[in-house]
Amino acid sequence: MRVIEVLPGIFQLTPLRYVNLLVIARENLTLIDTGVALSAGVVLDFIRSLGRTPSNISLIIITHNHFDHVSGLPAIRKHTKAKVAAHVDDLDSNRLVYPGKVMPRLFGSPLFNPLQKYLRVKRDEVNIPLVGGETLDVLGGLEVIHTPGHTPGSISLYSRKERLMIVADALAKHHWRIDPPVKRTCYNYSQAMESVKKIAGYDFDTICFGHGRPFSGDAGERVRRLVL
Repeated sequence: MRVIEVLPGIFQLTPLRYVNLLVIARENLTLIDTGVALSAGVVLDFIRSLGRTPSNISLIIITHNHFDHVSGLPAIRKHTKAKVAAHVDDLDSNRLVYPGKVMPRLFGSPLFNPLQKYLRVKRDEVNIPLVGGETLDVLGGLEVIHTPGHTPGSISLYSRKERLMIVADALAKHHWRIDPPVKRTCYNYSQAMESVKKIAGYDFDTICFGHGRPFSGDAGERVRRLVL
């Protein structure tokens, strides 16, 4: 597992070298996304390596309802009474929302239905339904920004105090370049580009993605160049 300390007490974990999640280990312990089911054990071990316990997790924030970001949730929740926050627009459908042609055919297949409950977060699993505009009690105030496009209920998270933007899959990272979201991964690409404009309106130095390493420095300026 790759571990990067993005800022003091803010760790980006990449279990299985695939999808990122964040552990915020300040006064409270917060997870942003949970990764895939197979990654849960190494995530919990990492928390223990910090001298904390999984039971210390007070909040789990879901950026969007795709299995690579959420299917570790059931295994992690067995060890904690953390509240779960997710946007309502990703909870209203009884099926996973995937873009393109192959993924809907695969995950929409009747043969796949028995696995649906293991690969998405359902409304009754969420304690804090989000609509965007909320400020969560994390990092001195973590603003929830509704950034649809990748999925209907995708969110980004902004810490003014840390000058940090967490975008999950609302933007893409390619080596040292920040790119718009990949069109074939978007549920609604025009909506996704409007969300990039929304993100560009914030003032931040550091940005974290759902896939790829974080970027620090002139991150905000680089995002603004995408929408000029």
